[in-house]
Amino acid sequence: MARKYLTRAAKRKALAHLQLQIETHREEWGVHGWGFVGRADAQRLELRVNERLLTPRVPIRPLTLSQGAKRSADTLRPTISASHAHLDSPSNFLRSQFAFPEFSVSEPLAPGSAIHIDSGLDGGVGCILRSKGEPYLLTCGHIVPPGADQNTNVNVEGHPVGALVKNYLPSFDAAVFELDDDGKQLLNQSKGAATFLRKVIAPADEQWQKDVEFYKSSGDSGAVTDKVACVSGTETGLEGPLWANLSFDHLIETSAISIEGDSGSMLSYSNGYYGLCTGAKGDRSLFTSIHLAIERIAADLQGVTIWTF
Repeated sequence: MARKYLTRAAKRKALAHLQLQIETHREEWGVHGWGFVGRADAQRLELRVNERLLTPRVPIRPLTLSQGAKRSADTLRPTISASHAHLDSPSNFLRSQFAFPEFSVSEPLAPGSAIHIDSGLDGGVGCILRSKGEPYLLTCGHIVPPGADQNTNVNVEGHPVGALVKNYLPSFDAAVFELDDDGKQLLNQSKGAATFLRKVIAPADEQWQKDVEFYKSSGDSGAVTDKVACVSGTETGLEGPLWANLSFDHLIETSAISIEGDSGSMLSYSNGYYGLCTGAKGDRSLFTSIHLAIERIAADLQGVTIWTF
């Protein structure tokens, strides 16, 4: 039976071959856009057509995952949806260009990599911390379910890689997980990632309108360059599916460059760690200062600093 879902690793391996098949057949299939949708560890390939027909002239068949694949388990059955190419698609769906969704960071466990929290939400790695020689993962707190305890795991591609140490909500949008042996192994495999930086930048007024780089974990595009709109913003009544009516200050603000799935991922400034994605409100994306997060975490993790190889 053909597969319906792919993990991020399986998708990354098959992506070029899938793209070739779609581009080869897109005119006869009537496909005007395509992309991957769903959780990072269970992605579905969605093909968009102008209308769905009971008896299309050329039916869309399952796609092979590799050259010469013969077993049905080596094929992927796409989901077909009807839309008009001139209308906006959801922000995590690519249309017309026939490029493929691209995670900002291809390594499995590095700043900007995609993660999922048990009974919580998809998000991203803000940075990796070190305390007493051990690695800890820093992300935002609002993707962690209220009441979560030390049995709550952070997962990469469906596999647990660490357990919750502390969620700093509702006062501060940060959460820390201690990496387990599997997490340490993935961390070591990811040491070549360009997002492992060597300094932390504190927000300052002179950074207004300066360039920042956002490493999106949602998979709807690669890294995004934007400008700092504010370094000490205040937002009240921020709402989300897990936590409601949160209020934060000292927020870094940019234009709206984040979507669902980007929470917790890393914003950099001047080649240094700068912010964790806290969400969006109106025409702005909001980021919690990594500098302030580490200051608060220092009360719980002795000698905490950023992880370097």
